[in-house]
Amino acid sequence: MKSLEELDLSQNQLTEIALNHFNGLSKSLKYLNLQRNKIETIEENSFAQMTILKMLDLSHNQIKLVKQNRQFWEYSVSPCTGLPYTSSQ
Repeated sequence: MKSLEELDLSQNQLTEIALNHFNGLSKSLKYLNLQRNKIETIEENSFAQMTILKMLDLSHNQIKLVKQNRQFWEYSVSPCTGLPYTSSQ
């Protein structure tokens, strides 16, 4: 699946994002929809290798802990053109 550009995992009851969840997709994935899950924790560097990611939707989750450092967040997420992040409720 090295050429997968869009991945919709919305409404799948996911509870966490771990470092290895998106291995193999980092150089092709442009759109990642994780909305309406039950994500509470995002492990540091989970999205660090996704250098061409344009849209990451984490809306409508229950995020309580984002295990990351500031440098990772600025590098990985800032280039995204769309970053819907609304209330976790």
